[in-house]
Amino acid sequence: MSTPKIGVACVLLLCDNRVCRQDGIVHNRHGCALPIDRKTACPLTLAVANEPYFQGNTCMSSTTSSVVGFVGGQLDTAAFEHLLYEDAETERLLSAQPAPRYAHAGHTLYHYLISLDLHNPADVLNAQGALAEFLHAAGIPLCVSEKPGQLHALLLAAQPKWLDVDLAYVAALLDKAPPHAKKSERTQWLRAQLLALFRYAKKPPRWLQAPSWPIEADGPLVFLGQLPVDGYFHDEAAVYVFYDASKNECRSILQTC
Repeated sequence: MSTPKIGVACVLLLCDNRVCRQDGIVHNRHGCALPIDRKTACPLTLAVANEPYFQGNTCMSSTTSSVVGFVGGQLDTAAFEHLLYEDAETERLLSAQPAPRYAHAGHTLYHYLISLDLHNPADVLNAQGALAEFLHAAGIPLCVSEKPGQLHALLLAAQPKWLDVDLAYVAALLDKAPPHAKKSERTQWLRAQLLALFRYAKKPPRWLQAPSWPIEADGPLVFLGQLPVDGYFHDEAAVYVFYDASKNECRSILQTC
């Protein structure tokens, strides 16, 4: 049987082992999209579907196609993370590749990826970039999705300079935004939410180092003020005082520069 000429398969994870149809796409028991016979519009057999996929003249395994799908935005982050930790072929493929030159963790691409927090949009962007470099070096054609970069830029733009909150926290807030709002409206909505949550008594903090606003289970603490510490440390120093209303107590953070 000749190998079918089909496009990149979109890998979707399913909760069962049945072949099923979702949004017009048929999947095998592994959750991989099955190639469609163009003449009959029926899925090809599982034996054919588990063979390498073809994009033009480029042969790709279903594992590689899932990586292409993540980079291109067809495979969502949760599904890719599941493959990363649960699929042996994905681990084998990525473990054979060196880690990016800028990586601080691990010697392989796989270990670099599992060192990232894929709930954090910044790390999702890092994962996408590292995988795009790998695919490009392997000569595999791909289209890189702009959505992770756009989301990252939006989350940063919505924050005032004195904040710089963990992006996983900010992204969770953005999930509650009006679903059909435009980009500028979503940015304004998110900024208003952040200003309402991160309250201060008189002025926002003037950080000497990276912003480090404490967040508890009940939400961000209230900033009361900062005290300069002169003549005690070799460097400039300041103490930042926050109030935890749930415990009726204050917490202080020391920074030097």
